[in-house]
Amino acid sequence: MYHRILIVAGTEGFIIKGLENKLKGIGIEQLYSSFRMSDIKNMCDNTDLIIIFTGDDILIAGETLGYIKDRRPQNPA
Repeated sequence: MYHRILIVAGTEGFIIKGLENKLKGIGIEQLYSSFRMSDIKNMCDNTDLIIIFTGDDILIAGETLGYIKDRRPQNPA
């Protein structure tokens, strides 16, 4: 079971807020981060799952997505 989920998106809009509320309702700690590297570095390592919402902002997220990819477990259970 996941205990701490990081949600990464360009903006914390309606869909993100709804997801955060659903997770909170079932007792899962949720964190939000924009695609800024300074935000991601502080949160990425201590999460069980990372959910990435992209749209047109994917073009500015290349460095951040690379960082997340490098931090993922090599042999997920």
